[in-house]
Amino acid sequence: MVAAVERSAEGRALLLQIQSLDRAAFRPELIRAMLGAPTVDDIKAYAARNPDRWAAMVATMARLAGYSERPEDGASLTHPFASIGKLSDSELLQRLEAIDGKLDTLVDRKRPAVTVDAEFREPTVEDLM
Repeated sequence: MVAAVERSAEGRALLLQIQSLDRAAFRPELIRAMLGAPTVDDIKAYAARNPDRWAAMVATMARLAGYSERPEDGASLTHPFASIGKLSDSELLQRLEAIDGKLDTLVDRKRPAVTVDAEFREPTVEDLM
């Protein structure tokens, strides 16, 4: 199997990413999987047949979306020495946005305009590098 993958440039690039534990290697597959997602009716039927598995799926999706199971007492979130290594990506982004807001009130700074590319295309090897 690995020998077949190594024959193409894309396969070799993918193997290098996986060997270096680069998560970007899995983004194209995630996109493909999400495009084939079940409908709401499919999920409702699944929940009725397997409520325990549905609950596990919801918990997994919530964690992937950045929600955590940790209780948050509020004090630990504002403590200046709180460990950022324990934060999810979404929690970290929320904190960075809050800091940006505070900086905006203290300093007159110009932010670059942000543009969003709405065009979808298949990822290329260059995108993965």
